[in-house]
Amino acid sequence: MRKSVRKFFIALAVLFLAPAPASALLELEITGGVDSGYPIAVSSFPDKTDRNAGAELSQIIRRDLQFCGKFTPMARGDMPQNPGVFSEINPGLWGDRVNAVVSGTVTAAGGKIVLTYQLHDLTTGANLLNKNVSFGAHQIRQAAHLVSNQIYEAVLHERGAFLTKLAYVSVNPKLDYPYQLVVSDYDGYGEKVILRSKEPVMSPSWDPTGSRIAYVSFESKHPAIYIQDIRNKSRITLTKFSGINGSPAFSPRGDKVALVLSKDGNPEIYVADLASKSLKRLTTNRVIDTEPAWSPDGRHIYFSSERGGKPQIYKVAADGSGEPERVTWENSMNLNPAVSPDGRKLVMITRDDTGYHVASQDIDSRYVTILSRNRYDERPSFAPNGSMIIYSTVVRGKKSLALVSSDGRFQANLPSNTGLVSAPAWSPFLN
Repeated sequence: MRKSVRKFFIALAVLFLAPAPASALLELEITGGVDSGYPIAVSSFPDKTDRNAGAELSQIIRRDLQFCGKFTPMARGDMPQNPGVFSEINPGLWGDRVNAVVSGTVTAAGGKIVLTYQLHDLTTGANLLNKNVSFGAHQIRQAAHLVSNQIYEAVLHERGAFLTKLAYVSVNPKLDYPYQLVVSDYDGYGEKVILRSKEPVMSPSWDPTGSRIAYVSFESKHPAIYIQDIRNKSRITLTKFSGINGSPAFSPRGDKVALVLSKDGNPEIYVADLASKSLKRLTTNRVIDTEPAWSPDGRHIYFSSERGGKPQIYKVAADGSGEPERVTWENSMNLNPAVSPDGRKLVMITRDDTGYHVASQDIDSRYVTILSRNRYDERPSFAPNGSMIIYSTVVRGKKSLALVSSDGRFQANLPSNTGLVSAPAWSPFLN
């Protein structure tokens, strides 16, 4: 039993393995929806310091707004040469090409860099934002993401997710410790390896505070679930039963973890209470129940099961009451459930005649929309504001990450230069 379980997990972890160059950045490659967002211009910020921070700030902000799929930033080459600061902006320079302009200047004060910027609505003439952002020389990216959040919220009236993180698994067979659990900024920068291992690592899951990650590791030659504090790197072992210990998922309050155990026979869904260390079994079936995902209110757990013959999505009460209820019916199989932060949509991997795709199902109406165009997708994860979904896929024959907006209009690939990347998990809001 132990050998077969280990072989099963290793096969999943090394799927599509191939040598890769050593670099850790995820590079955005937009594949669709580039012209579908809110038209905006982010002008270059005149820089009165010696650090050239203005150009870098405007570039990152422009990239953020395009990255999220909600905006269509004007290319730098298409902008007027001297767009001016807010008080000098001439709407006639822009015509009807954009709805809003971001302009500003960069200065130095008290050992800090200061960006003074404005967001001007050309359609109404209103000044939507007029702010100062002060930061250190090594905080340019964080400052730019903060400004992007402010712009996002001013235009769309919802919280931006540019200061969030990703967790994912990187596999590079050229390294002494080829399996790595990595945390990066949402755009792939600022990578930090929180675990290096000679054995497979998989299924990272954030707690709701963004301070802990649960994951599966084979470092002891057998699957076990660990919870690690990403700040001080301390960790605890949650489960290491004989057989499968897999698919951990923190509850919305962070006090429980849903997981899959086969200690009593078949893989079943359990809930572990972190305070009492008790386990509650939620499912009992002769086939595989796996991949638990919590509803935002913590009342239900969605999971994939073969109890109907082929994998479909079911839900069960998180307190163990009642029987599981089937919730997906379209296409030959559905798996890898994730629920939107507002609880209205279920995202999953669906299989049709052309492959495995990210799909969204309205929970009330059960209407299904195919969101992705790739053929080998898996493990979707929502941004905390529900605007984007990150998932694993195959790009040019290599295991990679990809993005799709929750409405399917914007799509992008995020291939890595460092190896194969998979199992992405988007963090909660971190501030």
